[in-house]
Amino acid sequence: MSLWNAREADIWSVEAMDVVHASNAGDETHELTGSENDDELMDEDDLDLSGNRLFPSDAHLLLVNRVLQLKASNHAAFSLVPCLQAVHDILCYHQPGHRMRQSDLDSIRRFFKEDMLYSVDKILQYPTSIKAPPGDNIQEFLLEALQWAACVAADALHYRTQLQAADLAADLDADLVPVAQSMLNLFNQHRQLHHLVQDMELPHVVDMFALHVNNSEYAVPVKDEPEDSVDAQDPDDQPMERYKWLAALINTFAGFHGFDAIVALLQRPGSVSFPLLNMMAAVLAQAVDFLTDESHDHHQQVVVPVLNHVMELVETDHERLHDYGNDRTYSSFQCLVNINMVRIMRYGHDRQRLFTQLRRIQCTFVLRMLESSSFNKLLSGVRECNKLLQDAARDRRDRSQIQALIQWIEQNDVVQRILRTNLHQKQYVQEVQGIMKVLTQHQFLTAEHLDMLWAVIEKEDTYEAVKTHMFELLGELAACFVPEQLNMLFAKLERRQERSVQDTKRLLTLLQHLALSDKEVSGSRPVIMRVCRRLM
Repeated sequence: MSLWNAREADIWSVEAMDVVHASNAGDETHELTGSENDDELMDEDDLDLSGNRLFPSDAHLLLVNRVLQLKASNHAAFSLVPCLQAVHDILCYHQPGHRMRQSDLDSIRRFFKEDMLYSVDKILQYPTSIKAPPGDNIQEFLLEALQWAACVAADALHYRTQLQAADLAADLDADLVPVAQSMLNLFNQHRQLHHLVQDMELPHVVDMFALHVNNSEYAVPVKDEPEDSVDAQDPDDQPMERYKWLAALINTFAGFHGFDAIVALLQRPGSVSFPLLNMMAAVLAQAVDFLTDESHDHHQQVVVPVLNHVMELVETDHERLHDYGNDRTYSSFQCLVNINMVRIMRYGHDRQRLFTQLRRIQCTFVLRMLESSSFNKLLSGVRECNKLLQDAARDRRDRSQIQALIQWIEQNDVVQRILRTNLHQKQYVQEVQGIMKVLTQHQFLTAEHLDMLWAVIEKEDTYEAVKTHMFELLGELAACFVPEQLNMLFAKLERRQERSVQDTKRLLTLLQHLALSDKEVSGSRPVIMRVCRRLM
């Protein structure tokens, strides 16, 4: 019997479970008889005019009761497991071909949306968030609760694989996002609980999960190599296994076919909403450090379908990529292409081709965003462009990537596009500054680029905030200028005859910044002194 059943008999009683199984047993008998009409096994008063069941099932009433107790206990760990057990019973019973009652589905969705993520997070913050007396059983309780969470998440995703496009899949996807996010947090080795138990052995595991925990074919603990020893043949110097809890939880999720469900859904990515797609990819990416080679090969099956689907959305329907909410940003897309898919693809066999396809998606996304007049889209575009350049610039061994991106920027007039508007917005200008700084540091800033920057300052009716941002931008870039570029900048400063008091202050600040940042003072001092004399 589960530790939770032994300790919390009043919360999750054997009699209550018998009610659920008795209810399901009657329905299962109907399923095995092959009867196609549910009306044969119930009175006509139990159905509405559409043939739907009027009254909720015993399993639904039991889950509602358990959720009320969970909320009353402020999502305590001892109240979470009974809820997860009730959800597990409902999901496991409703296999393909057996329609779930709407009340059952609604109660499960409400639990996913409002309670599951928060409850799992509380356990992962142990001991800060849980007031429990020290004892031998507390670790067993926590491990079992997290294993039940992994089991139910796998059940939910497996149930989603059985739904067709005509079902309420889109509505369910929104409620499955927090379920996948709970697994993302559960597999995060930096959470407080995992840090606390990283060097501990596994406590006793209940029989239901023992088989999956002991199966090391999917995930294995991280091994730390021992430090160099004087006696190299010392048999005690064996690699120390760490994060056994985390490996056990990953294996539990895999044992209940959670990863199989994610792979199945991501192989047909057009059938799921984009937020759920990104969250499922994040779960795969979070577990990569613990997976075996066979598991990595299994996950690689999703890469090409996901990349093709995202490319299609970028080219034809990029509105589906934005996040829900009023801001309409694209943080989910950027998280998918910059973090999640990158971590998954690092274990692939054809990484060069896949990363080339990924960069093509990012470049296409930038151009689509820069075509818009929406600030959020333009900000997403410059942010993604800056990220592309920064990543390519960090790779000092392969200069072909940065060169290809610079060529793409020139061919598509990216610099001219990003300087056309929104320069009064500080967060936008920061991304522009990142782009221009990479161009400058790698000697790709041309005279035309400098003319574009200066034209913004000299444009009539330019906002004062824009001028301030542009002078600050020039100050940051000029610290990396070669002598020829410095001479071009000072020539523009000298040619400007009329200058307001505010512009004079900005110019003095720019000159001061240059004087302090210049490492070869002799190269710029004569020009600075000449400009200062003109200002006087």
